[in-house]
Amino acid sequence: MSTKLNVLIPDGESTWAKNVIQCFNKNSSYDFHVLSGEKKTAIKYSNNIASFGFRPLAKDSQERLDWINEVIDEREIAIILPIAEKIMELLLANVSKINPKAKMVPLSSKDKFKIAIHKNLLYDFMLANEIAAPKSFKFNHLHELVSVKEHLRFPVLLKPINGKGGEGIIRFDAYEDLSQYVSGNANLEDAIIQELIMGYDIDCSVLCEKGKILTYTIQKGFIPRKTPYMPQLGIEFIQNDEVLRTVSKLMAALDWNGVAHIDLIYDEKEKNYKVLEVNGRFWGSLLGSKKVGVNFPELILRKTEGYEVEHLGYETKKVIIFKGYFKYFAQKPWMIFNPKVYTYRSTFDSFLKDPKPSMFRLWEYLIRSFK
Repeated sequence: MSTKLNVLIPDGESTWAKNVIQCFNKNSSYDFHVLSGEKKTAIKYSNNIASFGFRPLAKDSQERLDWINEVIDEREIAIILPIAEKIMELLLANVSKINPKAKMVPLSSKDKFKIAIHKNLLYDFMLANEIAAPKSFKFNHLHELVSVKEHLRFPVLLKPINGKGGEGIIRFDAYEDLSQYVSGNANLEDAIIQELIMGYDIDCSVLCEKGKILTYTIQKGFIPRKTPYMPQLGIEFIQNDEVLRTVSKLMAALDWNGVAHIDLIYDEKEKNYKVLEVNGRFWGSLLGSKKVGVNFPELILRKTEGYEVEHLGYETKKVIIFKGYFKYFAQKPWMIFNPKVYTYRSTFDSFLKDPKPSMFRLWEYLIRSFK
């Protein structure tokens, strides 16, 4: 009889589910059972899962919650490991309705979680708690844009309040262009306008308990994608005391529990770090963090089991995401002959151990490219 703990991933269709499952292997202490609202998704093809279930249900539906409770009984689930924010919001809103046979990984309160993941609420919260952030203005329609016109200093960025991974971010260099875009998009989602800071992006990934950071990594990109504002393909893990102080202050103010990935920018004019947003979920550079010594998905499961988690440090190294090599050489083919490139760490070993999810993603990409 297996002594492994059964872990339920209730949102297997999430973008980051593949990264989470590849932080483990078939010989880990856990059996992963996956639920998905999409029939074909990358995690379905992983060697590291014990079962996969599909029902065409929305992530935030009552039916999804009923299904979760049903599977907790069927699979003798010990721990629920949600991946993304939509399912986390569902679970936080229904804590008393979740089958008590399973433990939830640490999550923040419903109210603090909402503040963290909604850019306009977070900006107001950071202002109130004296945490540096770029000036931001919320609006839905053109008449609201006119009301903040005098406060805008161009260039600015238009950002969806609930956007992810840099999607939907547009730069505007003049009010006329911004006004024309807004007036031509009647169905524009809730958005914020944010001042464009000149500097460089830097991120901090954390696991917290009651606002205290238990462990973390700090990283910045060195291989950008062609599309601006998207996560980079090459990441350099570094130490930065000022970033850690800024993030620690924010996490303490939020009384944060669980994982989070905080995007910041260094303001070259004001010589300080400003918080751009908080992702209250798992993120794209998980395998990079694992490569330098911090396996966030494994640590949050250990924490849920009752074990202590402490920061043991991490290596300050450059790590290239598996597909990053191909794009890097496509952008700079002469670098193929530079031996320094091959000293960077790579997540290629994760691909070799569990190749099918990445191959599925590649197949999806090729299909989209030829449509």
